[in-house]
Amino acid sequence: MEHIIAKVGICEFCNNISKYLAAETLAVTNHGRTIGYYIPVHTNQTSEDFKALQESAKKMAALLAQQNSTEDEVIADFRRTREGERSE
Repeated sequence: MEHIIAKVGICEFCNNISKYLAAETLAVTNHGRTIGYYIPVHTNQTSEDFKALQESAKKMAALLAQQNSTEDEVIADFRRTREGERSE
């Protein structure tokens, strides 16, 4: 089963962060490559909020499995991307 989530570029995301604060889970991209995910968390967490966070974690795990990737690989890729941006 494929999970489809909205994608947004990193510049758009940063420039309009307030627009995305209440958004659903987003894939944040840099030059078309997903570099991270934004998963909103509410400050007044209830058991429903916690269940929603657990559901987001399940979706994230499914996305990683779909991409045949691990959390460590995503973090390493993010760090390489960040280092590349700093050296430009």
